[in-house]
Amino acid sequence: MPVAPEVAEKLKEMRKRLREAERLAGVKPDYRQPAQEPPDEPQQPSPEGQPPKTDLVIQPPTTPAGKANQVLKWIVSGASEFDVAEAIATTFPTDDQAELLLAGIRLLREATAIDPDTLRAFSFEATRDIYRKALEISDFPTALRALRQLQDIAH
Repeated sequence: MPVAPEVAEKLKEMRKRLREAERLAGVKPDYRQPAQEPPDEPQQPSPEGQPPKTDLVIQPPTTPAGKANQVLKWIVSGASEFDVAEAIATTFPTDDQAELLLAGIRLLREATAIDPDTLRAFSFEATRDIYRKALEISDFPTALRALRQLQDIAH
């Protein structure tokens, strides 16, 4: 079944992140599915000789709260349940997968228990920041949309 190019790109990026996390963890996983894409080109070091920056976890968290937070990040990033389970197994091989997944979901549920006034204030400040940045780069349509959004938030 064909997928949209954006989805295919997102999947490729997620697989790349997972492989990098596995490499950093020093784990060679036993995949249940064959790879469906050619291997990516190895990343070249930056001009300063430093390895390229990634938003992966360089050092896996060791505390239960840190592990649950990492699982939450994987969930929020749009990873499938299978990808999250593989990432947990790879990054935290000695921990109970189900327990970590439930801890991540618990954090997600707790995030919904936010005070409406706090959410409104956060939305207001974030939209105001978008307006400011849109003006800086002369993106006037976005600035106008942000103004409309601020007006909606205010009422």
